[in-house]
Amino acid sequence: MVKLIISDIDGTLVAAGETTLNPEYYTVFRQLAEKGIHVVLASGRHSVSVKKLIAPALDCVWISSLNGSMLYHQGQTTVLNPLPHDLVEDVWKELSKFPETDSVIDTTEESFCPNPDSIMFPIVADGYGFNLSATGGWDRVPDVPLSMITIYHPTDCDGFCQSNGLYDRWQSKLNMMPTDAHWVDCTMPGVSKGAALTSLCSQLGIDLADTWAFGDQINDISMLEAAGTAYAVENARQETKDAADFVIPSYQNDGVLQTLKALLATL
Repeated sequence: MVKLIISDIDGTLVAAGETTLNPEYYTVFRQLAEKGIHVVLASGRHSVSVKKLIAPALDCVWISSLNGSMLYHQGQTTVLNPLPHDLVEDVWKELSKFPETDSVIDTTEESFCPNPDSIMFPIVADGYGFNLSATGGWDRVPDVPLSMITIYHPTDCDGFCQSNGLYDRWQSKLNMMPTDAHWVDCTMPGVSKGAALTSLCSQLGIDLADTWAFGDQINDISMLEAAGTAYAVENARQETKDAADFVIPSYQNDGVLQTLKALLATL
């Protein structure tokens, strides 16, 4: 019997960067919670952004944000495995050499980027709803606990990191995960959506066999592999579909919503 359901957001429930959710999801999440099924939203987004998206049902869901590096539930936020400041400073120092790229670093309540006039700033602040501030330069990393650093490129971030040797430089020290064409998210090794799912199930006393997971991107694969039953939406990358047990309709056709409503009908 399913006891926990975990789902990615961007590309799985909504289009990437979307700030509104089909209102039926709020009702379904609440109905699942009333049946004793934990609902977890797992995202590369900051929890500040996810909280806004899920506001009408915030009291009855868990949020695993920043690709598993932060966990939020009913007012409590936990940072898992913070990034060393000297490593973040090294990343920003190297990225400052490339005018075509940008970056965001995250704390529990806010995010930081180097400059307020970059093309990325309104995408993150207005589009994704992050609480974003500019430090005033690449050499000014804030002296607070940091949970994730994201590299941004306007066309092909994965290709940018490969062609400029950034994976070779940091992949032994960071878990570097492309999340779509524009972003590569960097957390400490061992941090992932799958690891967060495993940790939460241990905390709640739930067998992983009794979990369902939904996703579309490479950073969802660890979560799909850890879950008892794995679903990929039709618009998912092929690697993600290969990791899933079932392929369901795309986010445009509310495939996750259809699947959850069908589950509720059996309970």
